[in-house]
Formats: sequence, C-alpha cells, structure tokens
Amino acid sequence: MINIDEFSKVEIRVGQILEVEKIENTDKLLKLLVDLGEENKRQIVSGIALYFPDLSVLKNKKCLFVANLEPRVIKGYESNGM
Repeated sequence: MINIDEFSKVEIRVGQILEVEKIENTDKLLKLLVDLGEENKRQIVSGIALYFPDLSVLKNKKCLFVANLEPRVIKGYESNGM
C-alpha cells in the first residue's frame, strides 16, 4: 500500500499507441511506440500480449501510461514508461 503523498508523485498521461509489435521469444511482451504529446515518441515495453492476440486492435488506441518512471531495459529493449 502507498499513501496519498506517494501516489501524487505518479504522472499518469494519455498516450496514443502508434506502433505495436511482439517481442520475439516471449509470451507476454509487446514493444509499443507511444505518442504522449512530447517532442519525441516513447518506446514502452508492456506485458499485455496474452490479452491481445490481435495486435492491430491496439494501434491508434489511446491509453493511460505512467510517464515518470525511470527507464528500464527489459529483454534488451529500453522501456520509458508503463
């Protein structure tokens, strides 16, 4: 559990998924290219592949993302959000 002060540090933003592809040799991971309204698009690695067998349904969808996480390398891909 986190308190309200910790929660207030989380920056949740709406972003549009521009591209989506499955990461090879994984069951769950997708590589997303996301537009969060910034100058550069963000690459985000997400473990949601099992819920979306048809990846095309994600393209151009708007979703909520946590935008202020430190970058993390997952299976060789840098993820810049969640």
